[in-house]
Amino acid sequence: MTTPDHPVHVVFGATGAVGTAVVAELVRRGNRVRAISRHGQAPEGAEAVAADAADPAQAAAAAAGAAVVYHCASPPYTRWPEQFPPLTRSILGAAESAGA
Repeated sequence: MTTPDHPVHVVFGATGAVGTAVVAELVRRGNRVRAISRHGQAPEGAEAVAADAADPAQAAAAAAGAAVVYHCASPPYTRWPEQFPPLTRSILGAAESAGA
């Protein structure tokens, strides 16, 4: 449950280089963290959730109740023209649906 005293910080791409660092810092600061990755892995201290961030329905479900959403997901650099815009739209839609 999200309360003003315990807001949920949702990190998409939580197992990549940037996402891992963001999750670790949020956990270090005592935040409640939901780490989203395709395989449902998370650094210690974070809630692990498996979801495809590029799928709007899965992203919205993963972000439900979030106060803050971090977009740390990234397809391979050579695939950015095709994959990055829809991925970003999906995560933005998830943040909007959560009211984050």
